[in-house]
Amino acid sequence: MATRNLLLLPVLGLAACTWVEPDAGGKTIRVAYDEAATAACVALRREVTVSVKHEIAGIERDRRKVLDELESLARNETAGVAQADTVRALGPVRDGEQRYAMYDCR
Repeated sequence: MATRNLLLLPVLGLAACTWVEPDAGGKTIRVAYDEAATAACVALRREVTVSVKHEIAGIERDRRKVLDELESLARNETAGVAQADTVRALGPVRDGEQRYAMYDCR
């Protein structure tokens, strides 16, 4: 049993890793966490769907890490869209995937 636990340690360590960070453009994009935060914004009628690994070797990754990576990916994708400066999740994470709407809040 102890050998099995030792073999799982590297996998558990990977499950906590954050692999996706905002790039230079993504750092300019704001994340809104509720509808009120985008009430005064112009909805751009653009959406982006992003996904990350939510489990490794059958072990669920840390929920916060998955959310952080999804936000980073959404910010990175949105940075290339003219007029977009904000994203907001359109629903919960499902199997490591989440949809975001794009806004112009300037």
